[in-house]
Amino acid sequence: MGDLNKYRSFDTSNWKLVASIELESLGDGLAVFSPDSRMLAINWAPGIVRLVDPLYSKVYATLPAGTPLCFSRDGSLLITQNETIEVWDLKSIRRQLALMGLDWDLPSLTN
Repeated sequence: MGDLNKYRSFDTSNWKLVASIELESLGDGLAVFSPDSRMLAINWAPGIVRLVDPLYSKVYATLPAGTPLCFSRDGSLLITQNETIEVWDLKSIRRQLALMGLDWDLPSLTN
């Protein structure tokens, strides 16, 4: 659930607030979940997408990207749209980050 200032996650068994992600500047308001629901791609501001943990509000990465549209079925690709369609190879990005000790805390995308 979202509004102009934040996205909120609720435990649907009791409707208690689980997490609240404050936005710096709303882009177009779109957000998409990864297939395993462990990551949320949020249009943080125009031209900026943040990959966050929807339960704990931890930011995994900030991408200079357009509006998030969807993840691939295996979660290894993020599709965004600016003037054109952009395909972000998250497996490759994470592999490069891991070499620098900067990969985020999720199972690796090995398939």
